[in-house]
Amino acid sequence: MSIDDSLILSSAHSYLRQGLSVFPLATKEKKPPSHFKWEKYQHALPTEEEVNSCFSAAEDANIAIATGAVSRLLAFDLDGTLAKSNADDIIQNRIRQDTREALADTIWVLTGGRGFHLLVRFNPAEFRQNNLAASEIKNAVLWRGKDGHSEIRLKSDGGYVVAPPSIHPSGSQYRFLKGNSIAELSKDQILDLIRCFKQIGRIRTIDAQKEGASKDTVLLPATTELDDEQVMGIVVILKPYYLKGQRHEFVLYLSGWLRKEGIAIESVRKIIEGLAVDNDEELSDRLATLQDTYNKQNSDGIKGYQGLLEILQAQLGSMNLAHQILKELQDAFPQNAYHESYASAGPGVYDCEGSKSSTPGNKLPSASELAIGLVNKKEKEQQQENNSTPTIIVEQINGLCYTFDTANCALMFRNFKDIYGSSFADE
Repeated sequence: MSIDDSLILSSAHSYLRQGLSVFPLATKEKKPPSHFKWEKYQHALPTEEEVNSCFSAAEDANIAIATGAVSRLLAFDLDGTLAKSNADDIIQNRIRQDTREALADTIWVLTGGRGFHLLVRFNPAEFRQNNLAASEIKNAVLWRGKDGHSEIRLKSDGGYVVAPPSIHPSGSQYRFLKGNSIAELSKDQILDLIRCFKQIGRIRTIDAQKEGASKDTVLLPATTELDDEQVMGIVVILKPYYLKGQRHEFVLYLSGWLRKEGIAIESVRKIIEGLAVDNDEELSDRLATLQDTYNKQNSDGIKGYQGLLEILQAQLGSMNLAHQILKELQDAFPQNAYHESYASAGPGVYDCEGSKSSTPGNKLPSASELAIGLVNKKEKEQQQENNSTPTIIVEQINGLCYTFDTANCALMFRNFKDIYGSSFADE
């Protein structure tokens, strides 16, 4: 099959009018002609005269579009039907609703080799302001099947894709499969899509483990709000385990657990913001994960307590200690909350009332009690009843002065510092 040169030229001009950097490829090839230097078009759009000149010089040319900032274009190159099936599942079931809606009418290309290109536009300025985000949109393989052939590859700066109506080396034509225009996604939407593509292998494993489980478990109404003391207690307990490299899964499982407990989304938002303060540059991504979890209508796909338990167990090397930390967390929940963990903890760990069984192990000091004075709650209540005036205490720790309104609070602060180190006091 061959394509009329006038159609190729008119298509090239059409792409250019859309702000896409185009250049010619060799006849029925995926690479430029041997004499053609295309590197300049990675950084600047061609002029109309350059398009006329270079495509006229290349008889029966194919068309390439440079990806990356020059075209404000990212291409997800799906190789094989398994890659397409996985991508469809991600888009239909895994990504955030706003990302899904943004992709609804974007362009898909069927390649001549029976692969697919999913095309999206982006704003390079959003990524220049965030080095971590910029690193996520570099050329990379996001997923590869065990067969070694199926894969999803991201093409960005320094890359290009072959565009319709080009001819594949097999003789088949590249053509538009669906969509009317290339949708522009926000930074958060793009990162959401990339993250989900990267997790395909883990998601399929989890899905296999869930096979046979109920798909329609109704979730409790998420109406139970936590007060500031409860939020603070949960943050203090979890902060030491909110480690870089695990934060997405940590928030995913924590929000899933609290959603199953019926905790209101605003309360969970405060907890996540407390965990992310000062040292997590991807807070917007964490909050998007929270929103996606709370958008679900049933518990299918929500792995809560068990996922968080596995993270803690891996960090601590002890299932008992991991259970104890999460039990301490539950103590901060309102009394009417349904505790998912009692059904998940396994035999011989907690009874139906949440009491610890005879399993060996010493109980850790309660971080939440030490941090917010719950251990002295009765004394505080008694003080309020007696209308006593709080005593102002000034403590010097690591050369810094801290003011407390009671001796008990000062003692709590020192105890908390002894457990978690001077970095808490320094902050």
